[in-house]
Amino acid sequence: MKELLRTFRVVWDEDRHSSANAPSKGGGNLKREAYLDLYLAILEAVEPEPDLPTDSWLLRSIRARRGQAQFRQELLAAYGERCAVTASGARSVLEAAHIEPFAAGGKPHVSNGLLLRSDIHTLFDLGLLRIRPDLTVEIDNELDGTEYEELEGRGLRLPQDIEAQPSQAALAQRWNGATK
Repeated sequence: MKELLRTFRVVWDEDRHSSANAPSKGGGNLKREAYLDLYLAILEAVEPEPDLPTDSWLLRSIRARRGQAQFRQELLAAYGERCAVTASGARSVLEAAHIEPFAAGGKPHVSNGLLLRSDIHTLFDLGLLRIRPDLTVEIDNELDGTEYEELEGRGLRLPQDIEAQPSQAALAQRWNGATK
């Protein structure tokens, strides 16, 4: 599998791709991520047929998983394991959200991300929760009368490390796209 991944320019990551309790001589049992990374690399290398649904939910979901574990770990560290919007510290529901979507070429770099609680991440992806250029939250009118309404105008919790703070250029670009 290592060689096959290298063929498609995917760097082998022992922690991500191989189980630690591997009894085999060939480097261990493979994790699901190894297969997902290979599948994604093949998808990226092959020109899709014009009539195939390349933007299907399944393909978007798989693409979103690539690199997600490391990206999430970096954001957890940067944000002190707290949601950037709600300050929730429930680690199991904190997700790595891309400012510039991965499917649109967004890189899994900490400055292109926000650590968000899963429901807030969904609202962010749907454009129902937006981040203004002044780093405050805007809630869509569709959420009026819901528990999310109280988030209107709330400032983002930012990482202390300036290098880890969200790219204001990426946030502005997303804001401009969301408000047109």
